[in-house]
This record gives sequence, structure tokens and C-alpha cells, in this order.
Amino acid sequence: MKKRNLFWIVPLLIVALLAAVFLHIQKSLSEPSILWHNKELHISHAMERPYVVTHLIVPGDSDSKYKSAALDPPLFILDSAGLTLDYDQIQGLKWVDYLGRDVEPPKIGSNISAAYHSVDITEQRIME
Repeated sequence: MKKRNLFWIVPLLIVALLAAVFLHIQKSLSEPSILWHNKELHISHAMERPYVVTHLIVPGDSDSKYKSAALDPPLFILDSAGLTLDYDQIQGLKWVDYLGRDVEPPKIGSNISAAYHSVDITEQRIME
């Protein structure tokens, strides 16, 4: 009976591993890609769908939890080509820490993520 149990455990582990890989790939495709190119921050998306970026977020270190900047107006990104912000634009934003206190903008090359809304999901929710 133990050999029978092992026979089922191996395929189940393979299926679980494939599911985990698929979910990771799906998540990475659904989130904006934010990369530095010299002094420019390029925001793009692997999918051909529009989305709106409302905030830029820098993960915190040991001194603070995070810092963020609201984009006013928000950035509308139509397709996978994305758009580029130069460092002067990033410095011109009002950066605040998790308590709302003014902080310095991130340095070139800092890890930055984005708060965003997918327009097709928003449109679907409005129509329901």
C-alpha cells in the first residue's frame, strides 16, 4: 500500500509545482514593469490593455516603512509600450513617508513600484 501512495504523491507534487509556476507568471504579467534606464523611469505592461497609475511607491528600509508620491494627474498607459518619466519629473513629485511627512525623492536606481488600476476591470465593475 505504501508504494501506491507514493505513486499518487509524485503526480500531485508535479501538479502543485506547475500551478505555483503558472500563478507566478500570471501575477508578473498582470503587474506593471518599472525599470530605470539611466536617469529615466520606464513604466510598461506586458499585456495589451490600458491601465492608470496613481502613485509611485518606494519600499521602506529599517528607518521607515515606505515613501510614496501621488501622480496628479494620474498616468494613463494605453498599451505595452508604456511611458517614461525623467528624473526631474520624479524629483518634482511630493514624496511622503508612511506618516505623511515630506521626504526626499528616491535616488536613481531605487526600487519603485506602482499603485494602479486596470481600466478594463474598472469599466466592468461600473457596468455591473
